[in-house]
Amino acid sequence: WVIDARTRLEAGVKWLLDAQSPNGRWQSSTYGYLKEGQSLSPFVLDALIDAPAAGVALPPESVSLALRGILGLVDEQGRIGFSGPAADYPVYATGLALSCLGRLRPEGWEPATKPLLAWLRSQQFTGRGGWRSHPALGGFPMGWTTPPEPPNAGHVDLSMTRRALEGMRAAGVQPGDPTFRLAFRFILGSRGGDGGFVYSQVEPQLNKGHPHGTGHMSYGTATCDGLLALRAVSPADVGALPADERPEPVRIALDRLLAMHRTDVNPGVLGGPMEPFATAMRGYYRAASSRVFATFSAGPEGWRESMIDAVATEQRDDGSWQSTSNLQKEDDPLVATAFAVRALSACLV
Repeated sequence: WVIDARTRLEAGVKWLLDAQSPNGRWQSSTYGYLKEGQSLSPFVLDALIDAPAAGVALPPESVSLALRGILGLVDEQGRIGFSGPAADYPVYATGLALSCLGRLRPEGWEPATKPLLAWLRSQQFTGRGGWRSHPALGGFPMGWTTPPEPPNAGHVDLSMTRRALEGMRAAGVQPGDPTFRLAFRFILGSRGGDGGFVYSQVEPQLNKGHPHGTGHMSYGTATCDGLLALRAVSPADVGALPADERPEPVRIALDRLLAMHRTDVNPGVLGGPMEPFATAMRGYYRAASSRVFATFSAGPEGWRESMIDAVATEQRDDGSWQSTSNLQKEDDPLVATAFAVRALSACLV
């Protein structure tokens, strides 16, 4: 199965590299507001960076070209995502760009991170401005140009927050940083009624899990986001700690993830009011859960083989992947293939 998985991964990596534009970016032909590649480019590059650890090399020139293309999108305020007619997930894009820089660390990488770090810090909801008792406290939004005013925080979620925190950690922000301490509160506040995680405590109607009292039960993708966000802000590498030494929120969330895990859907969503998102977020879940299981050494027995089987059966003849659902944009082959590459890479480390 290792040989087959690596062959599948090589084909997916090749497809993504062939889809790279001459300017170094990955630009959607499926969604108009993603066509500039502001969020897609760091998203794809961050996925490709996983491949070498799984035994699939990347052409250095393609990586360098991608970094130049991404950094060319950074505006004078240190952000990515505002150059088109509509905002293109600015916090997500900027956090992922930081992650790419911090993981690759090319010459001159540290000065390049400073404006991105400064802008991301400006986006976090802190105790200033009336947010001290608001559920958005410590979290990150989609990205704004004009600061919101209480009580309307706008779109604030755990997925976006995770990407900001992971980018900052990769770029060298140290444990104990005020941004991380405040984010820790937001992460813990994003737990569901069963100890896993939900997507948003600010806009609960967006949560995909089953209703539970005044809140929601956890589900797969959000629980993965919560675990990875906790790892980003923790003083120690909680993934490397023995299971009995991990913080209680990590242990409980891992137990919840193991209990609900499956490879055919985003678990915890079927049968609920947001059931279509069970299949629409399948690629997201496979990528995130594979990373969690590999990082925390906590997957169920045989998880690698079953994940590879599930991912491999959906690969297209040209090496790409594509969902039939457009609810989470996994019908864009760039999105779906990047997720599949991440899942396969995690299975091989």
